Amino acid sequence: HRSLWGLLFTITVQNIAFPAMAAALSLGLDAPLTILLARVRIRAGKLDEAIELLEPLTKARDDLAVAALGWTATAELARGRSNRPLRAARRAVALDPNDPVAVYALAATLTRIGDDEAGGWVERARKLAPDAPSPDTIARAR
Repeated sequence: HRSLWGLLFTITVQNIAFPAMAAALSLGLDAPLTILLARVRIRAGKLDEAIELLEPLTKARDDLAVAALGWTATAELARGRSNRPLRAARRAVALDPNDPVAVYALAATLTRIGDDEAGGWVERARKLAPDAPSPDTIARAR
């Protein structure tokens, strides 16, 4: 697994990375690779594909479910939705209140819908991911 992981992380050209990861998944590799593949699909704007990949992983109550829920919320937010990313992000934060992706997605979703809780979550997201663009900026960009 190590050499495959190293190869996948060093590939930067998306049209090479996606087929390589898809091939690895077809060999039955694990959930972290599925999450990585879903992230590649999100970056490519293939949001439905990403959500479909992540959905089976969201059923558990472990770290992988937290990651899958956080990225599902991110993909749903990018689709312009509000209820689905809110549900996914809240579930992820309930499992791990310090997961940066989940907190970020929750902050952006709450900002988008104009919820009074947004400010506190935006500050929390900034602390957990200080180099990321502000979630309130992302939420308003859509």
